[in-house]
Amino acid sequence: MPADPAYRARLARTDPAYLARLEEADRLRADFAAAFGVGEARWSDYNLTRLLRATGERPARVAEIREIVCDLSSGRRGQRTWGGPVVPSLGNGGVFDHLDMWGRPRQPTMLVGHPYGIAAEEREALAYLARTFPTLRVSVDDRPSYYGFGTNHVRVELVELHRPFVNPRGTHRTRAAGRAARKAFAEEFTT
Repeated sequence: MPADPAYRARLARTDPAYLARLEEADRLRADFAAAFGVGEARWSDYNLTRLLRATGERPARVAEIREIVCDLSSGRRGQRTWGGPVVPSLGNGGVFDHLDMWGRPRQPTMLVGHPYGIAAEEREALAYLARTFPTLRVSVDDRPSYYGFGTNHVRVELVELHRPFVNPRGTHRTRAAGRAARKAFAEEFTT
């Protein structure tokens, strides 16, 4: 995120080398946005849900993707820093340290993290994410990190937008078949 102009003015008086690094990071960020044709999207739980549902996957698979992303954001596999499977917090460590969300108008399309290092089990989780969910493209260090300061570049993006999965409506035939199946199950296991 570009620094406040007043903050940059204070930095210019104190450390011109650091200010130059910030300007280089801003230039790389603008190049990234132009290369992918995206703009910044507001980071929120709602936008993360929209991004994951746009994969077109069934709700159980979307929940699995969300759990993997949350695990990777905490820096500690299998633990949550927010007490549940919720949106990863910014600057929390893990693969999605210094996290940004990018998208097109009214639709978030990618997560970009800039970790200082990626552990072997995190690489395995990213590979699992790419292998198991073909609607997502996972890239690690395929381009320089626009954040700078020796960080890696991790990107999880939608291959293409799909309509969110919606369960089909039941018909009188499917409801009747369900009733018959429940009745047969009850008769089998109650006697």
